[in-house]
Amino acid sequence: MELKFDSRTDMVTAFATQFYLFQLDESERLNEALKTLILAKEAEVPGVRRSNIGGWHSDDDLFSWPDRAVEVLQEAALGAIKTVVPLMIGGSCEFQARLAAWANVSRRGAYNKRHTHPSCQVSAVYYVEAGTPPDEDVPESGTFEFLDPRSHAEMSALPGETVGRPLAIQPLNGRMVLFPSWLYHQVNPYHGEAERISISFNAHISNLQRT
Repeated sequence: MELKFDSRTDMVTAFATQFYLFQLDESERLNEALKTLILAKEAEVPGVRRSNIGGWHSDDDLFSWPDRAVEVLQEAALGAIKTVVPLMIGGSCEFQARLAAWANVSRRGAYNKRHTHPSCQVSAVYYVEAGTPPDEDVPESGTFEFLDPRSHAEMSALPGETVGRPLAIQPLNGRMVLFPSWLYHQVNPYHGEAERISISFNAHISNLQRT
């Protein structure tokens, strides 16, 4: 008796979760303007507490701040949203997107607890200033981690398999990471000396129609 199997046709991939990495070219001048703006805002207002522990978190009105650098980033964010939503649903489409954004400033010891972003469909983080790179003593310093959404999947993972293990993303200046808002994620404690500055945003998608 022969056991027939062809990995090209007989292997099914299910429950895959996609996320998307963009890099904003020639972002140095933009990032410098955003850094100046965000640090000035931090000095003016106390910020809010969400998932952040030990860091500063602005209100979610950043895209209404009257500054050209904010307008440029918002245009980039909309472009990224228009790119990934068709990929998420598997075909071309038209839709409306309402964005809400906020700034984050992290210094030594700051981190973000595991969380999701309710009431929206796509979320993202953009790195204005990645801060001090991790070293060999603390390689996970400040890394952004996605958690496997399958409950208890780690209990039966094979050696070398990624099932049940977090997936780490290294912050880089000008990097934008988009992901489905329901996906649990967290930021490991940051051990750098320089400030880590990022901007996060949520996109509420409505009136979506396939084309």
